[in-house]
Amino acid sequence: MASTSTTTESVAVANHDETDVVMNTNAKQTYKPKESAFNQQKLPAWQPILTAGTVMPAFFTFGLVFIPIGVGLMYFADNVKELSLDYTYCISNESPDKTCAVVIGNKRTENCTCEIEFTLNESIDGNVFIYYGLTNFYQNHRRYVKSRDDMQLLGQLSSTVSMDCEDYDYSTVDGVKKPIAPCGAIANSLFSDSFKIFSVNNSKEVPVLRTGIAWPSDREVKFHNPPGPDLKEAFKSFSRPHSCPVKPNETKPNFGTEQSRVCRVMILLK
Repeated sequence: MASTSTTTESVAVANHDETDVVMNTNAKQTYKPKESAFNQQKLPAWQPILTAGTVMPAFFTFGLVFIPIGVGLMYFADNVKELSLDYTYCISNESPDKTCAVVIGNKRTENCTCEIEFTLNESIDGNVFIYYGLTNFYQNHRRYVKSRDDMQLLGQLSSTVSMDCEDYDYSTVDGVKKPIAPCGAIANSLFSDSFKIFSVNNSKEVPVLRTGIAWPSDREVKFHNPPGPDLKEAFKSFSRPHSCPVKPNETKPNFGTEQSRVCRVMILLK
């Protein structure tokens, strides 16, 4: 009986070892890459030998192609006439002893008007484009870029705004907490300076076209008004951004649309 028991145990051990061998073999076959040229990194390859005889012809060929392109770009760039005016420290018309920067710095809701006289040394033919510029204004900051509610900007208003608008999402008006529309840091930093150009000779205002500034893709795809003909009714349950003096329904068409497209560099021109 003892001999029989020992024999049975040894057979069981032998069978267990065989099972382990089969399982290990299957595992190796499962993780083994396919026998293809791509998986086995056996694709045909060609490594050029860089010598002066092979590099110089290609170098001169690319030079002959791109030199005329560069000359053309420089020619058109030199023909662009540009006049830049810095009004950061422009003297206030209402307070001649202060600059507009000081007036607005003391009270952000205060309006300030100033005048700058400039002369064009040469005539400008064709269309004249007016841009405003801001320096050290980093619109490409990650948190700033995300600080918006895309559904709001599409015209789909909700009492619950996006979490991306944190710190600029709700406002308390007359003891009532209201969602801000549009919410976020982008809308809160809306540039609201306005410009008028007058002719010194006859004191008449120079007409300026203020439409068609925003990209067509922005107007037609990314930004829409809420449904319905009455914007005042649509925004009655919402508050304006903290730094914006008026509600969205009190602005001109496309006001702020071009500013919702953030600039990718530190010098902003729009």
